[in-house]
Amino acid sequence: MAKAISIENHAADTAKQIEEITFGDSSSWVKGWNSAAAGGALRTTGDPYTRGNQAHLSLLGMVRGYDSRTWMTSKQGTQAGTPFASWDDAKGQHATVWAPIVRKNAETGTDRFCGYRAYRVYNGDLFAGHADPVREEKADVPAPDEAAAAIVALGGGCIHGGSRAYYRPSSDTVHVPDRQDFASLPEYVATVAHERIHWTGHRS
Repeated sequence: MAKAISIENHAADTAKQIEEITFGDSSSWVKGWNSAAAGGALRTTGDPYTRGNQAHLSLLGMVRGYDSRTWMTSKQGTQAGTPFASWDDAKGQHATVWAPIVRKNAETGTDRFCGYRAYRVYNGDLFAGHADPVREEKADVPAPDEAAAAIVALGGGCIHGGSRAYYRPSSDTVHVPDRQDFASLPEYVATVAHERIHWTGHRS
């Protein structure tokens, strides 16, 4: 196992990712949806990670384009009956998270902070058969009007889900995030229309 990075390097790496996401793209395009990872990184219990671990894992989820919000150790995945789909794909895709070490003082009975321990976690997308908890549907999501619905329905419609929008030539399918993840209906329709341009095969 590779040596874990120090907590100082861990903080510096997280800060670097924030800087790259914030200032690294000089184009005027702005993603119109919230990725699944942007909703917050979750433990296998469904509880959110906290503090620096939350920021680090959420950023990695967005940068790597993961659909799952769950992060777990390889042992947790195996115990849940969802081992790695491919170790070759998972290798090098871990994230280092930190947990405080707290011990009980035998004399006073109070908790004593003793430092941190590091361990590796992997995104749920890397585990065969893993599925995040079903998300509650938003009740106030407006439906596309007739013209917008026609764009969405082209070519048999779109495959919804995940945190990316793309056209897959091998299956001739358009993939977009769920409608409720978009900030507005125009953002949703514009994204579908953009991927439909790729679907037509036109160079631009």
